[in-house]
Amino acid sequence: MSLKLRKLDLHVHSPASHDFADKKVTAEQIVEHAQNVGLDAIAITDHNSVDFIDSVKEAAKKKGFVVFPGVEISCGGSKNGSIHVIGLFDPSKTKDDLQKVLGQLGIKGVGEDSLTPKSVSDVIDIIRG
Repeated sequence: MSLKLRKLDLHVHSPASHDFADKKVTAEQIVEHAQNVGLDAIAITDHNSVDFIDSVKEAAKKKGFVVFPGVEISCGGSKNGSIHVIGLFDPSKTKDDLQKVLGQLGIKGVGEDSLTPKSVSDVIDIIRG
C-alpha cells in the first residue's frame, strides 16, 4: 500500500456567502478554478448557508472532481465577536442533509449576522451527529 499526496482546499466560499465579492461566479467556474490551480478536491463552506453546495457538487460530478459539503457556522460567546466552526461532511451529503444540521443549530437566517445560540462544543456534537 502506498500513500498519495492530495491537494485540498477545505475552506472555499461561494456566492452564497455574504462576503463573496463576485456574486456572478458560477459553480462551474469554482470547480474549473480549483482544477486549474491543481487541487484534487474542495469543501464548500459558506457562512451559515448551504445554498450553493448542490450546484457545485453537480458541476464537479461532470468533471470527476470531489466536493466535500460543509458550512462555516458562526457561534456567539467571544469577547471579540463570533467564533467560526467549520463543519465538513461526507461527499454524499446534500444541501438538504446540511439544512437539517442548520435547523438543529437554530440558524434561521443567512450570513455573518446569523448566529447559532449553541455553544461551540454543542455545535461540534451536532456536526458529529
